[in-house]
Amino acid sequence: MSSRTTVLIIDDNETDGWIARRIIKKYDERVSTVVFTSAADALQYLRGEVDDSGATTYVILLDIYMPEMDGWQFLEEYLYLPDATRAVSRLFMHTSSISPSDQRRAGALSYVQRYVSKPLVGGDLKLLLPDPTA
Repeated sequence: MSSRTTVLIIDDNETDGWIARRIIKKYDERVSTVVFTSAADALQYLRGEVDDSGATTYVILLDIYMPEMDGWQFLEEYLYLPDATRAVSRLFMHTSSISPSDQRRAGALSYVQRYVSKPLVGGDLKLLLPDPTA
């Protein structure tokens, strides 16, 4: 695994983004976080700012229900990112939706690692991020 981790939090709710960032930093202060309130802005970042050398792993926490471009539309565009970018990314749905159909839909996509409910908790972080003591 790479030596650095950057978490991209994609959530139109600024408070939810702030909470996720704070929980992640408390878990491991070495993890970089970037919060996007727009899925389109996150895609732009992934198209131009990602270090695809393998030195950094990008963990993407994607909300489903957002205005302008929702999480499902983001996932459609995600497939068009360069293979090298997707290779250094781990994508998780991070949502307050408890809809079984949303869970099934996300589970049917091979590139979605897991469906994680808001708010993040310690057990979630152990699945999403490298062990901070390693």
